[in-house]
Amino acid sequence: MLTTADGSNTLKRGDQESFHSQHGAVAEANHVFIQASGLAHCLDQHRPTRILEVGFGSGLNFLLSADLAMAQRGALHYVGLECELVTAETFRALAHAQWLVHPSIAQALEQHLSVSTTPNPRPSLHHSGVVLDIVLGDAASAPWPERQFEIVFHDAFSPATSPTLWTDSFLKQLMSALVPGGVLVTYCAKGEVRRAFTAAGFAVDRLPGPPRKREMLRVHAAA
Repeated sequence: MLTTADGSNTLKRGDQESFHSQHGAVAEANHVFIQASGLAHCLDQHRPTRILEVGFGSGLNFLLSADLAMAQRGALHYVGLECELVTAETFRALAHAQWLVHPSIAQALEQHLSVSTTPNPRPSLHHSGVVLDIVLGDAASAPWPERQFEIVFHDAFSPATSPTLWTDSFLKQLMSALVPGGVLVTYCAKGEVRRAFTAAGFAVDRLPGPPRKREMLRVHAAA
């Protein structure tokens, strides 16, 4: 476990990258995934907002999304793809709840993580208008319906570490999961990733990145 520059904790497995930026895990999650995605606006539309996340990790992006949904009294359906879930004990040690206005969602997730990892997909978590479905396995081969999500969080490890999750075909598949006008956001702004989206005909915004990172990407599905 690592304590990052903003005081929030993240994880690092062996010689892999950390789950979130060591320059501020919560700062990065808020900047890249909550703010740049326009989640607050989606939640104000008086209909359920659906998010697909590649790389559920420690659940930080989910918690911040759910916390905002509870604050705005919006409905949220969140689907997280992950190959290996953290244990309830590890999640508790991360102390993510201290960053939430509504820490009860962290308590609910901790309890959910304590349930057996089988069957897959796991039972849904329901809490105060928030629904979470966690799908275990390789995201590159995970099926999902097209045009179902308003927002995609692409938070997999980097192309160097998880190359199958950044191929042209996988990125196109992710974009096909978005409803017309939906957006994908990711911390990764590498040239090959940006060019793959552009070559596939998607509009790409290069936005200022989180602390100590120059850029991030926001990609728009055709309206």
